[in-house]
Amino acid sequence: MVADLSPGKETWIAGRLLPGKEDGLLLRDATGGVTVALPSDCAAVAAGDIVDFCGALEEGLFSVRKAIRLAPGGAVPPVASPNAPLWRMGAEPFERRAALRREVRGFFESRGFLEVETPCLRPAGGQEPYLDPFRTQIRTRSGRKDAFLITSPEYCHKRLLAAGCEKIFELARVFRDGPDEGGDLHWFEFTMLEWYRAYASYEEIMADVESLVGRAARNLAGVGASLLASPFRRLTVAQAFDELAGIDLGPYLHHGADDFAADAARSGQYGLSPEDSPHTRFFKILVSAIEPRLADLGAVFLTDYPAAQASLSKINEDDPSLCERFELYLNGIELANGFTELNDPREQERRFGDEAREKKASGMRPVPEDRAFLEALELGMPPSGGVALGFDRLAMVLFGETDLRPLLPFSGAPWA
Repeated sequence: MVADLSPGKETWIAGRLLPGKEDGLLLRDATGGVTVALPSDCAAVAAGDIVDFCGALEEGLFSVRKAIRLAPGGAVPPVASPNAPLWRMGAEPFERRAALRREVRGFFESRGFLEVETPCLRPAGGQEPYLDPFRTQIRTRSGRKDAFLITSPEYCHKRLLAAGCEKIFELARVFRDGPDEGGDLHWFEFTMLEWYRAYASYEEIMADVESLVGRAARNLAGVGASLLASPFRRLTVAQAFDELAGIDLGPYLHHGADDFAADAARSGQYGLSPEDSPHTRFFKILVSAIEPRLADLGAVFLTDYPAAQASLSKINEDDPSLCERFELYLNGIELANGFTELNDPREQERRFGDEAREKKASGMRPVPEDRAFLEALELGMPPSGGVALGFDRLAMVLFGETDLRPLLPFSGAPWA
């Protein structure tokens, strides 16, 4: 290896031959590069080739005595080539991701969590109204069957909770289709960190999130470390609407959704339209007025979402207008979505029905319900807390990047 070269010691080194300074040549391997001097009668190799050289390092120059061409090659891929990002980035994205992965695993192992692996291909897709799963078919002994790439491992994790696995985590590969994917902060496939704890609420899960992010920021010495010091700020969603957008969320929370919609429409702000549903207005205000202002606040938990935004979370027993849900924003970037998990099978089935109708109304294709998940709730899932955290986005923030591409070297796909 280049890094192991010792002056005056004859050795063999292999790597790619690249153009160097002043018409010279450079031999590069995974550990670095060294300028080489070829014998005058060596015409067997050229820039771009994969070579094996025998020689010695003398005053910073590797003098080649014998050269073997292992494979022909090109010095640089075309600029538009999907291989160009790989050559430009090299191993660095994987080294950074590996460092964060070690931090994640160390954190959970130190707290007694079990790492699990759940399937990416399932007979049922996620029910979320605004997520479109990738669809395929598989051949079985009883014929062709529909199948879906998961948008989250959540349903499988909750089946494990019901089966007695009380503290679990997974670095899962997940997939989402749609026009929003392929941008600075979204990709069609990405890594999701999810974990669940039996007999915990969203409060304990928020504490987990804060500890994990803080540990990773300290140990990886990322540029965002100083902004991610504990304690993270907490804002209820109602406080955020009031303080950051000047909007009273009360009508939305207390069954006056039409009043909320009308008041918001009259404001003439945030890209709202009189035709928007209250649900749509809520998200337009959140995205256009609140999220940009969170960018100046470092690490912020938004908590206590309206019950209409409960998703898979429990309704707050003390205030049924709210649900026990939080989202974490780091420097304005949405990073994690967590709940006190709903474990009532009747309520879960009702919500699935509502989501299916909402999906149909928006023109998206229906997906079958995950009956195995519903059966697990019938069998009994303990009170639990859980969260989905975007691993790629966490790496992006910790390493000071502004979009995902530097952490996703294969994102230069033909459809990008």
